[in-house]
Amino acid sequence: MEGQTSAIQQATPEDLEKYLFEQELRRWREEEFLRFYRPQSYQLAFHESVAHRRLSHGGVRSGKTLTNLVDIVWRCMGLDFGTSWATWTPSFLHSIKTPQYWRVAGPGMQEHVLKVLIEWLRKICPRDTLEGDRFNYSTQTHQLRWKNGSWIEAMSYDQEEGKGAGRPLHGYLLDESHKAPKYFRKQCNNRLIDFDGLGFASGCPEDGITWEYDWYDKAHNGDPDTQAYQFPTIENKYLPKGAIERIKKDYDFDERILRVVLYGDFVAIGGLIYEMLHSSIHKREAKDIGVQPDWPIYVSIDPGIQKAHAVIWGAVGPGRQFHVFREASIGRDTQTQTMKELAWAIRDKSRDERIHGFCFDPNWNWNNRVATNKLDEPYNLERELRTALKEVGYEDVPLIPARKDRVAWFGIDEVKKYLRSNETIKRPLLTFSHDVPETWQQMASYQCIPQKQTQQNDHRPRIRKVDDDFCDAVRYLLTSPGVEYVGYGGGGVVLSEVVEDEYGVAW
Repeated sequence: MEGQTSAIQQATPEDLEKYLFEQELRRWREEEFLRFYRPQSYQLAFHESVAHRRLSHGGVRSGKTLTNLVDIVWRCMGLDFGTSWATWTPSFLHSIKTPQYWRVAGPGMQEHVLKVLIEWLRKICPRDTLEGDRFNYSTQTHQLRWKNGSWIEAMSYDQEEGKGAGRPLHGYLLDESHKAPKYFRKQCNNRLIDFDGLGFASGCPEDGITWEYDWYDKAHNGDPDTQAYQFPTIENKYLPKGAIERIKKDYDFDERILRVVLYGDFVAIGGLIYEMLHSSIHKREAKDIGVQPDWPIYVSIDPGIQKAHAVIWGAVGPGRQFHVFREASIGRDTQTQTMKELAWAIRDKSRDERIHGFCFDPNWNWNNRVATNKLDEPYNLERELRTALKEVGYEDVPLIPARKDRVAWFGIDEVKKYLRSNETIKRPLLTFSHDVPETWQQMASYQCIPQKQTQQNDHRPRIRKVDDDFCDAVRYLLTSPGVEYVGYGGGGVVLSEVVEDEYGVAW
């Protein structure tokens, strides 16, 4: 300390000015992070959103909590103090009216709210915008106040229900959102009515997924007022060098867990349906598994009435080896999505390939039901598909309905059997090319809705019917009678065998 004092005394005015500036810059970086905040690409979508309900899910150190709190602090500051000093500011500030009233909450006052949320706010907030030009968070009122009248109040999920009542809010943040009880969320939503406020939820899916399914599903079903944002740790450019590799080692390179903690996939590990799926085992190219030119090709279709058709191409080898090598989402950008459009797209992608059969969902025509398209035109799907395939030159190719399972679990168990390692060939009978990324992503994320207390005695939980079209197409391919190997050369012979699964069902 004495040496530092002596150096300062001997410094020139220019050196002293430079030293003081560096000290002030260091203080700003440590205490007023917002001045230097520049969002990364995956954070920008959150800040630029206009949705009233936003779910941010991501891995460890992906910046999801920081992003939520920065967005809230911006709103509390508004434009009252100008933004010329900031590195980057969002466009929404021009429409914000202050004062703003917000609630931030987490599981436990001491262990999460104070140690995580309040400490982040301490780093973020510019002091000259706060009341008293200092970080004035009160442990008595649990409020942080701005000069313009805005405030943030902090609560924990275990507080009494009545403590969250009374105050109208412009918005709230539920951090580690899967731990937020229903009564707490209800109380928060009730406080938003006056200002048509915003609801933010944030968490790492590895810790569990509960009510967030509702928001996630609404977002993926096209609800414009609800959005879900993925925060991948793998893309965080501010992490120390080598951090990603250390995380992989810490989790013993477990691919299922790393999908959550590094990539932010929205999956509850315990609820995955195809939990045995692994890229090092099931992602294979044709040459790796000995696919021969004489392996017959089948096309499996999950038609979309109000959405795109999901189509996969699978080659079938001796012993019913299945290799999915092509996929297509047909009609995604159009309004009609007719069977004729589907047939021509299949013809275009298949070119001169010989198709041995088309598999499809037999539930289409149960009880002779009729569906309608987006133009409210009724049509029988199976009949329309047969007509369309005939028109494009597939009139001699069989249209094969999959096995009629009133419960999807029967077909899922069949898929599981093919995903397990076969004793004869020492690898699974179902593999996927690297050219089917959407099919792989859906298969790897296919999961159940967490059971409620009243459902604990159910034999099987309910399947999430979101982003499952390619999963259904895979199931139809494997459960369509008559889908067999009919070639005569190469590949070797694999004997079919009766296998009994974990439920005692023989296949």
